[in-house]
Amino acid sequence: MFKTPPNDMHIFSREEIERYKLNRKSGDQLSTPAVIDVPVPTSNAIEDDRTDQFELSEEDNAAPSETSQQAKLSTLDQFTRRPNRIAVYTGLDLFGDDISSTRTKDAGECAQHCLMLDGQCKAFTFNANPKIKRGPNCFLKSSTGRADGNSVAFSGRFLSGAEANPPAITLGTIDPQSALFENVDLPGGDLSRRPHYAAKTPLDCRLACIDEKQCVAFTYVKPKNECWLKAAVGTPMRGKGMVSGLKKLETFEPARIISLD
Repeated sequence: MFKTPPNDMHIFSREEIERYKLNRKSGDQLSTPAVIDVPVPTSNAIEDDRTDQFELSEEDNAAPSETSQQAKLSTLDQFTRRPNRIAVYTGLDLFGDDISSTRTKDAGECAQHCLMLDGQCKAFTFNANPKIKRGPNCFLKSSTGRADGNSVAFSGRFLSGAEANPPAITLGTIDPQSALFENVDLPGGDLSRRPHYAAKTPLDCRLACIDEKQCVAFTYVKPKNECWLKAAVGTPMRGKGMVSGLKKLETFEPARIISLD
């Protein structure tokens, strides 16, 4: 019905409805509407009776109100938007868009903290590095944000009933556990003659390389706060106060889809 153009529709008149016997249930017979004499109420009851008759007529004859229909649609929309699954990824780290952070014993407890935020939390990352003894290891997020590889990370994304299971994603990653090297320089192969000034820390430099498709590696010079993005990897050399990283392509797909029902 919603796909039919208005000009292609025909609305039957009252005479046509009577003539073609439309809108009738099985066994109904066509009859002439009866005329009913309504007793005239006394003067002191006129206003009350008219009010009652008006309200009865409205309840009996009115179609479902637009407000009630909107309420039903709103309820359905809320149901389809409610999270009912978690897509869990191993080795995937989500950056930014943090709502809060806390310390939990495992990724399952981290996911429970996310659920307790009544829909505000859309994703989380749990850092399972055993060397981190203090401070937060569970990061609750308002969106999936940007992603990178990290072999000690578990990340989860909440899916609603209206969403399909996510496909595999391929990313250029620089894993801080295996692809970062302290006091190492990668000379030559720079993407630009000038350093990447927007990067103020080694982490900024690492993420800048991830975001740049032509970048295959980087070197950050701590004493000068300079980030050099590389189009080619030179021969590694010792460089005091330098941090270098190598980029590689990785494919991530959910290790598990966990139902919340």
